[in-house]
Amino acid sequence: MLWLGAWLVGDLGVEGDWFHSGRGGTETAHAVPSEATGVRLRRWPNEGLAPEYADLIPAPTDPIEAADQLFEREQPFSLLPAHAD
Repeated sequence: MLWLGAWLVGDLGVEGDWFHSGRGGTETAHAVPSEATGVRLRRWPNEGLAPEYADLIPAPTDPIEAADQLFEREQPFSLLPAHAD
């Protein structure tokens, strides 16, 4: 499975620099930048389809296990386009 980790900055869920891109099973360590307010983890269960994502707010200071995050829940900052009712 492909994974991407990026920092969230500000209070509107703006995605900043990414810090990890790769396949599952890789362990990496990253210092949390002072401007980071959260982390966005993306995973591609099926290549060619849109990724799933999980936002971790506030930015965690302890190690996280990407595979243990809840991707099947409403996220604080939706990546879906707004639509008229």
